[in-house]
Amino acid sequence: PLIGSFPIFINSAKGPFLKDIDGNEYIDCWNGHFAMILGHNPPEIQKVIKNNLANGWHFGTNTEYQVNLAEMIVQGNPGIEKIRFCVTGTEATMYASRLARAFTKRRLIAKAKLGWHGSNDTLYYGVGGMIDDQNPPGLLEAEESGILSFEINNENTFNLIKKNKDNLAAIIIEPVLGGGGGFPVELEFLKRLREETERNGIILILDEVIKV
Repeated sequence: PLIGSFPIFINSAKGPFLKDIDGNEYIDCWNGHFAMILGHNPPEIQKVIKNNLANGWHFGTNTEYQVNLAEMIVQGNPGIEKIRFCVTGTEATMYASRLARAFTKRRLIAKAKLGWHGSNDTLYYGVGGMIDDQNPPGLLEAEESGILSFEINNENTFNLIKKNKDNLAAIIIEPVLGGGGGFPVELEFLKRLREETERNGIILILDEVIKV
């Protein structure tokens, strides 16, 4: 009901439930685009937000809360050394791709077919399949934008890496293809991706939302 000519319009939400403007109730299996890990409108979060509204809600600069959250994430995840918060996933993947190209001095980015990495022009390719197989209008051809596509859990992916390794800046992948039907990437495939990217000086970007 979120896609098509007559989408629903939500008026309120509580726990796992959404209520639309006509009073119909739905179970949110999408979990607020995977963001509401505590459910919708939990009283604990609501209380903290209300208590802090008097201090302001948009500063356009760093805050103490960002530092505290970043430290908690780093302490709980030994593989993470630095944190950069972004407003949206689209913005985060755009920055990641740009940094990879700047760091490696290479042009190409490889992404999984059906992989969703936001709506920035860099990565908004090959996201069809559940609706149609066409790229959205208004984009340059993938070749012009330096985008390659690969199949998950497929040996041919490593042939693609080998063929383009000298000009491949990064590989970006979701461990679970959230926008592509919830297909999981096999652990051995991910491990081999890590090995090949490390061997060839390619940045591996894990765009993780669901499994976290």
